[in-house]
Amino acid sequence: MTTITIPRGLHETKELVAVPRRTYEDFLAWQEQVKSKHVFIASSAEKRAIQKGRKDFKNGRYLTLDAVRSRMERRR
Repeated sequence: MTTITIPRGLHETKELVAVPRRTYEDFLAWQEQVKSKHVFIASSAEKRAIQKGRKDFKNGRYLTLDAVRSRMERRR
């Protein structure tokens, strides 16, 4: 069994995390994948639409999925 010594300063600040090497390598690979993804940046019009949607939702102006399905079935 491997024994490690944790310096006092590190122990007190709780900045130490011990994980198996494979888990750490998987994490690093995942981190690289995330960095390579494109980030969505909303335009001014999209930001306004999002704000309007949030306001409508807050005021109860929305349809549930069941309501949408019901309306679509009635159209047939």
